[in-house]
Amino acid sequence: MKIDQFNSHITEQIRGGAHGWIQWKGTDVCMDFHCKCGYRGHIDDEFVYYIECPECHALYEVSGFVEMIEADESNRSNAKHCRGDA
Repeated sequence: MKIDQFNSHITEQIRGGAHGWIQWKGTDVCMDFHCKCGYRGHIDDEFVYYIECPECHALYEVSGFVEMIEADESNRSNAKHCRGDA
């Protein structure tokens, strides 16, 4: 499934729910990786648009979808502020 198809699918599933999208600009990423085969790993690299699992060799295109999980008030001082409509 291509990213734009995936994004449309996810948007339909979460319509009305809190979520976000990363706008990839080729910068560094630090990410934990969990494959469908059960492999778990970590990647620190630049331009991570695709990831290959070293165990089963499944190839993944990295989505820009970010799940938003409502936080408690004790984290209010750590919050960043959005500007305008996306």
